[in-house]
Amino acid sequence: VIDQAKYFNWFMSSGNTTRSVKSQGSKTLNENVTKCIVSGKREELYQNLNSGFISSSSLGIYHQAAVVTTADKASQVATDILIKGGSATDAAIAALLCNGVIHPQYNGLGGGMFMTIYERDSQKVTILDAREAAPSDSTEHMFQDAHDPLASQIGGLAIAVPGEVRGMWEAHKLFGKLPWADLFQPAINLAEQGTPFNAQNLNWANIISGKKTDAQSKYYNKIEGGENLLSRFEELRSMLTK
Repeated sequence: VIDQAKYFNWFMSSGNTTRSVKSQGSKTLNENVTKCIVSGKREELYQNLNSGFISSSSLGIYHQAAVVTTADKASQVATDILIKGGSATDAAIAALLCNGVIHPQYNGLGGGMFMTIYERDSQKVTILDAREAAPSDSTEHMFQDAHDPLASQIGGLAIAVPGEVRGMWEAHKLFGKLPWADLFQPAINLAEQGTPFNAQNLNWANIISGKKTDAQSKYYNKIEGGENLLSRFEELRSMLTK
């Protein structure tokens, strides 16, 4: 895959690398990796990561493009975006949208995000903070006043104002190449056609299956014998289309 864009996006790779290195308890190794990421010296980064790095995945140097997601289909979509001439930011947005369909428990339109974008030519780093924000009527003591230890995690008070779509839009205005709508179409197709129901989705479904809420029916239904295990999200498809 060749990406001629001048933007290299570390939006997932750097975070995963940092967490993996920290788990080794090696301060020196972590500092070296951080310096390599900031300087963009990928060969040096490769050498440092190969030194005592614990991972089942093989490491490599990718001089043109690399895609990392939690789902094969999302990775393929991002790869296709690059082949079509999209920037790394375009590919990241399309991958995030697809991940929101395949693994809605991890990210989606109702959440937020950070995005770090590195411009190779200028060596400039742009960081977008699009994390969720507290509603305007929130107060400093609202969780204490609720007298519920889980009020900040479950229920109406736990809901924040989403920022993901706005963050994607700002990133696209700055670094996007392909039309905005083109980045949504793969996720729309996945929501309409369905995606395989994997072990991660099953674990999530088991968690919510016992909850008696209206929201349950949007994500969980009884599987009859002989049916294909596919996740379909009609309401999400409609939202993405808008």
